[in-house]
Amino acid sequence: MVARTEDGRAFKILTIIDEYTRECLAILARRRITSQNVIEQLLYLFVFRGVPDAYSHLN
Repeated sequence: MVARTEDGRAFKILTIIDEYTRECLAILARRRITSQNVIEQLLYLFVFRGVPDAYSHLN
């Protein structure tokens, strides 16, 4: 999602939501969000919250 500050400067918001529980797992707000930032957020969640059940059979 992209939003703007009162002075017109753009910033982006990455939200990661658990679709089953509707729990917000992560929010990242920055002027620039790269694919590396997204990968880092997902890696953090995998390490500290575990791999989603749908993919646990791949281990």
